[in-house]
Amino acid sequence: VNGLNFELDLTDNLYYYGDSYGVSVALSSSIVVVGCPFFYYSLTNNSEILTGSSVDIYNLETYNSSSNKYPLYSITNSFDATYTNSTFGESVSIVYSGLLNTSILVVGSSNVNSNIGATYIYTQSFNGNYLHYQTLNGFVSNGYFGGVVKIDPSGSNRIVVGNKSTGSAVYVYELNTTTNQWVLNGTLNQDRNITGSLNFIDTKPYFLGSQPSGSNYGNSVSIYGDTIIIGSPNDMYYYEWSGSTVLRNRGSVYFWKKCSDATDWFLLEKSFGNENILESNNLGYSVDIYNGNAIATSTKDISQFSSSYIKNTINKRFD
Repeated sequence: VNGLNFELDLTDNLYYYGDSYGVSVALSSSIVVVGCPFFYYSLTNNSEILTGSSVDIYNLETYNSSSNKYPLYSITNSFDATYTNSTFGESVSIVYSGLLNTSILVVGSSNVNSNIGATYIYTQSFNGNYLHYQTLNGFVSNGYFGGVVKIDPSGSNRIVVGNKSTGSAVYVYELNTTTNQWVLNGTLNQDRNITGSLNFIDTKPYFLGSQPSGSNYGNSVSIYGDTIIIGSPNDMYYYEWSGSTVLRNRGSVYFWKKCSDATDWFLLEKSFGNENILESNNLGYSVDIYNGNAIATSTKDISQFSSSYIKNTINKRFD
């Protein structure tokens, strides 16, 4: 901000035993949000005094790492009494809402209520505090709802919630301007059907009758206006040829679109990695979209390095 660099950290006089500070981050103007699903500190080497989860909010315009090093506001997990393996703050997203005239903070926690998961919405009050506003609850046992969250930075107030691990569906919430509550507007299910032929070198692709579960559809999500991008890094499993025991997963990225005169979301495009170049791509491990520009990363399990989009390595399938 204005040429200044900051380091945000958990700094105190306690003995450090472990934390997940920074596992999720979000930025809106000069406001930075840092998630810490689990922290554990003690006064001595064997005397525990503090454990829990938190989401810290900083204002970089007023933050000073040497004198005023503490967050502007800190939210602690008050929804799950058991902090072991806590996930409160594993995903965060923030944006200023002109409609509500306040900042909207979204916090995901996928293991609450026996791994059903939940997403918590906070609004900033007049004195700067962030107060709990609404809870979006998951739908199925072990659904891990809230593993990834994203609120639209373009101003639509839409919230997208993924489950990050089960690969079943991604949920879209719209703000009801009459009640000022977020309501479920769409469920974006995975399309794992492949039509047409895929280009392999010297071999013909052989697809399983039913692909293995765990495609991680919804491992990453992003939204900008009427477009949603969803990553599915373990999607599109295939054998190299009939009878082969070598199983690859190219990974894929889904683009969803909502037309201005429609109420439903439509699958516009499914992109997937080129099997001849990157083999197991895990394309879609993380994604982002902003104002018509999208990026998707590939961890490439079988290779020794990872990358974001590489020119000429993406094949596309259109519906």
